[in-house]
Amino acid sequence: MYKSTDGGVTWKKVLFRDDSTGAIDVEIDRNNPKVVYAALWQAYRKEYTASSGGPGSGLFKSTDGGDHWTEITHNPGLPAGIDGKIGIAVSPANSNRVYALVENANGGLYRSDDAGATWTLVNDRHDIRQRAFYYTHVYADPKDENLVYMQNTSLFKSTDGGKTLTSVRGTHGDFHDLWIDPDNGQHMVVGNDGGGAVTTDGGQHWTAEDYSTAQLYHVAATVGYPYDVCGAQQDDGTICVPSTTGLQRGRGFGRGGRGGGAAAETFSPGGAEPGYIAPDPLDPDLFFSGSNNGGFMERLDRRTGLSREVNPYPLMFSGEPSSALVERWQWTYPIIFSPVDPHLLFTSSQHLWKTTDDGQNWTRISPDLTRHDPSTMGPSGGPITHDMNAPEVYATIFAIGPSKKDVNVIWTGSDDGLVYLTRDGGRRWTNVTPKGMPDFGRVSQIDASAFD
Repeated sequence: MYKSTDGGVTWKKVLFRDDSTGAIDVEIDRNNPKVVYAALWQAYRKEYTASSGGPGSGLFKSTDGGDHWTEITHNPGLPAGIDGKIGIAVSPANSNRVYALVENANGGLYRSDDAGATWTLVNDRHDIRQRAFYYTHVYADPKDENLVYMQNTSLFKSTDGGKTLTSVRGTHGDFHDLWIDPDNGQHMVVGNDGGGAVTTDGGQHWTAEDYSTAQLYHVAATVGYPYDVCGAQQDDGTICVPSTTGLQRGRGFGRGGRGGGAAAETFSPGGAEPGYIAPDPLDPDLFFSGSNNGGFMERLDRRTGLSREVNPYPLMFSGEPSSALVERWQWTYPIIFSPVDPHLLFTSSQHLWKTTDDGQNWTRISPDLTRHDPSTMGPSGGPITHDMNAPEVYATIFAIGPSKKDVNVIWTGSDDGLVYLTRDGGRRWTNVTPKGMPDFGRVSQIDASAFD
């Protein structure tokens, strides 16, 4: 942790544990700025695993503005054993009231009424400490020492010092930040996976999250003109935006493909947040889309609204390591049409799959085209909270590059650093990984030349 006394021009390191540990939260007593609480967090994340917690994690207190620190991780009442991520809050209404949301085997919301000297576990509900590395935030109201907020998939509120919780609704899910007006606790700004929202009545009503904060994984355009540009938005579903937005295109359900009508301004082509969108090359109203875990691939006919699953390997999984999966589907697995044959659609697990009948039947056309190193395919998470939620599914084909000139030429790239090529439609494959490419370097995209 660093401290600046000149507005950020220069900095001084004031708290350090080791190279595996960093500062994750800091709270200054508003009634006495010399009193500072800080949380350190030992954590790392790799492509195939994540770790939250270790001997480096802990809770600290300073009474001289951060020049000297005392560790209070094991003060009476706090849990024994390994800690992970910790969120802290000091009540401006009462400096002796301190809250700590602790990731631990016996974790939960802890409360101190003597400025951190002793602690009491007041709430151990799973939904305030699940997936701790991604959440774990706590905030105190400026006027009421018993009013406290916690963030996880929902925004939780307690009016009795953390003993009982209610969910504050009206915004997007997955909460990561909260600002409370120090002069008016009814005025708050929340930050979540949908963006930001403002309330002036303590969370009863929120402003709309209607500004552009979209993070798109991939984009694809429909055939013809006017066309739609479609993509999957992190934590906010899928969307297609017309090339002629605002030019009175109407609000019908189709666009003329095989008899459709006028198009709506924007629409969802199906699927979910991390998926590819593959518009049919012959019909602007047909879409193939994916969702996390590979457990769901959707074919959507926008004219009729009819949607059906067309999964190559219809198994929804969660909480299993890569080594336990027969077919390893990445969080954002490819779905791509051949530029040469508009009826030929590809997707991939560790194998390459193809269909020529809109996903009614699939054929596996490759062996495992990854390193499938056992050391990268074990359980993810720990040592406290395990997390196996598809982003860490590893040893998969992460990129597909069909030739733009020859239907039999296909390139693949894996998330563990291999590039393969077939020139006969998948009967034989050659490892063409560049010699200078780092081992286990993710191949994110492959774009075959249109000229060679």
